[in-house]
Amino acid sequence: MLKNIFFFFLFSTVIFSQELNDEIKLVGSLSTDSKILSKSFQNTQVNYEISFEQQKKINPMFAGLLSLIVPGAGDIYVGNYWRGVAFLAIEAATISVALIYENKGDDKTTEFQNYADQNWSVVRYAKFLNEHVSGSRIPISVDENLAPWLRVNWDSLNAVESKTRIHGASFSHKLHPHGEQQYYELIGKYHQYQFGWSTYPLDANGVPVDNPNYLATIPQQMRDYAAQRGNANSYYNVASKAIIGIYVNHFLSSISAILSAAAFNKNLALNLQLERRDITLYESTYSPKFSLKYAF
Repeated sequence: MLKNIFFFFLFSTVIFSQELNDEIKLVGSLSTDSKILSKSFQNTQVNYEISFEQQKKINPMFAGLLSLIVPGAGDIYVGNYWRGVAFLAIEAATISVALIYENKGDDKTTEFQNYADQNWSVVRYAKFLNEHVSGSRIPISVDENLAPWLRVNWDSLNAVESKTRIHGASFSHKLHPHGEQQYYELIGKYHQYQFGWSTYPLDANGVPVDNPNYLATIPQQMRDYAAQRGNANSYYNVASKAIIGIYVNHFLSSISAILSAAAFNKNLALNLQLERRDITLYESTYSPKFSLKYAF
């Protein structure tokens, strides 16, 4: 900057000297020449101008990409630190919520699945169908050391379910294999599976009794199980909303970074001008002038 100012003054001096040689005509008389010089200097104006203009430019797309990857990074890159830190804080909070509630949902899922494995038996359900549905012949292993879901032929079970009608109502679903999400959902959601719960009444042979009003009754055990599943789903819903919040935070942070970079790139120029007026050969006055330019 100092180098530029020195060059400007030097250049102005040369130009001024050239103008003086070309325009001022001296006659050789001291008194007359003094008047000519005095009059000439009184009408001379020399302007010294210093400008400060922002030169650095930021690519808005690059800033936006940074924030799309790491929320707040683009704003920090531009220099908008507080906004960048805010987006980073939101990112950390939403990720924490998502992880915490996802883990809570997993824990609750393990809990209700264990509850189902201990209290709902596909063997009891198959025995009910064999006893009370005409033509039902579902093979059931007599080895009680096996888990219930390993004792029943699943293809035969599904075949009976697809054509079963009890007391005028048909079964609406086929039981999915043990361990699948639909397996645990169906046994706690639909009336036809209430016969497999351990609190459902059994006859003398250990077979679930036929209840003509089964569509109007739900065992308390089945209700408790449904409540456990509901709690797990509530935790997963919170985690899902937090994940959506993460995506939204990335998007908004990217837009913010683009706008911040665009605002940064607007030209802001300060112009300082000192206007000199020579009163006599040895006396001058300076008038400061300022101008501010903001380019959109």
